[in-house]
Amino acid sequence: MDVQHWTDREAWDAFVADQRHAPFQQSWAWGEFKHQIGTEIIRLAVVNGRQIVGVAQALHEPWHFGQSTLTVFHGPLVDAAFSVGQYQEALGLLLDALVTEAKSRQVISLHLEPPIEQCNEALFKQFEVAHKLKRGMPFQPLDTQVLDLAKSDERLLQDMHEKTRYNIRLAERKGVRVEAVPTERRQEAIETFIVLNRQTTARDRFMSHGAGYYRRLAEHLDANMLAVYVATFEKQPIAASIVVHFGDTTTYVHGASADVSRNVMAPHLLQWRQILDAQLAGKRWYDFFGIETKERMRSSRKGGSWAGITRFKVGFGGTTMSYLSAYELPLKPVWYRLVNARRKHSR
Repeated sequence: MDVQHWTDREAWDAFVADQRHAPFQQSWAWGEFKHQIGTEIIRLAVVNGRQIVGVAQALHEPWHFGQSTLTVFHGPLVDAAFSVGQYQEALGLLLDALVTEAKSRQVISLHLEPPIEQCNEALFKQFEVAHKLKRGMPFQPLDTQVLDLAKSDERLLQDMHEKTRYNIRLAERKGVRVEAVPTERRQEAIETFIVLNRQTTARDRFMSHGAGYYRRLAEHLDANMLAVYVATFEKQPIAASIVVHFGDTTTYVHGASADVSRNVMAPHLLQWRQILDAQLAGKRWYDFFGIETKERMRSSRKGGSWAGITRFKVGFGGTTMSYLSAYELPLKPVWYRLVNARRKHSR
């Protein structure tokens, strides 16, 4: 096996999409989207013969004062069909290459969020020790709720919490309408999402991306990957969401709702439509992208509780998946402490 800088989009995406719970953060298109908003993309692949067996898409991002960081979300990603020995060999090669890239670019730190479940911590432990990695503050959710879409519609409903089923039916009876917005009206739908998102973040005390982020997201990801949904009641939009399709998984990445008409339970029907559409599209998994657990409680940077979000998502059934912590390799200790201090202050 050896590591190469990779330029073949088709081969890259074929490998990533073939992995179980395929992570959109490692897709080529997601890297291109991040590149469009000012990030340098570094793509490294472990090759066995002519076949990719592992990848790491890293984001080299500017910070302040001419400094920068290197981040890998949901990676490095290695073929899960490998034996333990092969898996660790490929993972080790990717980690060594990432450390080399980080040092050559003189970044403040290398930040990793590996797609390894907590139950498989032993796969990563030797690398944590060898590279003297520190446990860091995650950017992406470490715990999430995932639905198995191989089940029938009836079974999915049966496995929900009874209150969730009731709220879906209530929204239908009240006349809530859900639309998967066509591509030609996507930008209009994004503007609706932005308005609703402002209400949501103010009401629930959550941080959010700026409006420009969502606009560029809709500009740079095509209809095969990005879908925008809007729920209306009495002809007024009262909930909206953004989902990402990639490989075997549909991921619910952003959601928003209005301050009015909350009693008609539009978000419940919105989720149910998204789940059914993912199933119809042949996806195996529906990822709710972030909950809190008893072991890892969460709150927003503005102090908003994740308890309500978690109840909402877990109410649809499914299985909780918990990944390892975020890991960091500080390369400039003084700058690293300053970055962490700013992050803690902004939470």
